[in-house]
Amino acid sequence: MSRNQTDKILDNKFESIEQENSLPINFVISGDYISNRSEEDKITYNVLMETLIELIDESEYKIFNMPDDNGNYKKLNKIDINKVYVYAAKKITNYSILDLFGVISDLFDISYHKLYDSLSNKLKEELIIELKCEGNYKNNSKSPLF
Repeated sequence: MSRNQTDKILDNKFESIEQENSLPINFVISGDYISNRSEEDKITYNVLMETLIELIDESEYKIFNMPDDNGNYKKLNKIDINKVYVYAAKKITNYSILDLFGVISDLFDISYHKLYDSLSNKLKEELIIELKCEGNYKNNSKSPLF
């Protein structure tokens, strides 16, 4: 008994390709998947994010990375932000402090301005020096980083 290889629902034959017209297929990639970052920067960001999450989860600061019963996260105040940044900067030394700054901002959902304003003057100066070294320093009246 031989089996007829026909799709019972759509009545299409298996392994056959049918194209009714020869119009080109066009599509647009969602902006969520498009980034101006290089692949190397994306990998660095992802590895640093994983490293920071592991570090925070093994520290006294894990309470800021764990949701409560309602799914809300505890917000960091200025002192907590400064402590978390100093802790992470001391433990994660093989990445740029600029990269670390960005990842901390993303992980804890803190705007760059609030994170920068919460840091001590010494830490702000270190960030500015690194920005100057990379040629990305913008001097304006709001904040030197942005």
